[in-house]
Amino acid sequence: MFIPLIYVIIQLFIAYAVIVTVVTNKSNLNKVVSLFFSFYFTFFLVLGQSFSAGLFAAVPMVEKKGGLRQMMHMSGLTSVQYFSGLFLGDLLLFTVPAVVITLALLGFEQIMQQSQVGNFFVSFMLYGCAIINMCYICTHIFDDPDTSFKYIAIIFSLVFLIAPISVSLIFAAIFGFDSSVGSALSIWYFVDPQLCFVIQLFSLCTYGNPDLANFQIKLFGSVELTTGLYCGVIFY
Repeated sequence: MFIPLIYVIIQLFIAYAVIVTVVTNKSNLNKVVSLFFSFYFTFFLVLGQSFSAGLFAAVPMVEKKGGLRQMMHMSGLTSVQYFSGLFLGDLLLFTVPAVVITLALLGFEQIMQQSQVGNFFVSFMLYGCAIINMCYICTHIFDDPDTSFKYIAIIFSLVFLIAPISVSLIFAAIFGFDSSVGSALSIWYFVDPQLCFVIQLFSLCTYGNPDLANFQIKLFGSVELTTGLYCGVIFY
């Protein structure tokens, strides 16, 4: 569960080393660092979670392949009880890195203002609930636990993350939306849990930071993003 966190730290270190080397104007350094840190933290945290999401499907797939799940069912354990127990355990595992990341953010205002850290924790936990349930759905699609991990990583990273972003950028370039990328990504906010969290997380990084005020995302160019809206969408 700490793989995504380690991955993000490495990427942030690389980004900072490049920025300090390239940006010669010290007056613009803070603004550039805030922008890059916010982007890198958002994208690579979600990308890291995409690569490790298959871990949540490991136990049910192994038990399915070994016949243990069928034995549990014959013993009277229903599917709802089975997956509810797995969900609570996986959510507990997800909570540990969520707490570590939240505490770390308190010391990095270049990424996020302290006033938004609480909203990050709530948003991140709801995101964890979403990807855990999505992984459980994948256990009904794949049969081999050895290959399913790779397929789930591909689905989460390419299908639910990179492909929608690429399509949105293409449409934004073709149709010339007034709010460009924000307008292009808006539709995905309501249908794709990955992009929904990406938009929410980047917005939290920009709130309260005057250097990133011009980079705030508004849905369809006018709708303000709030944690309450995010909670409603992710629950739906």
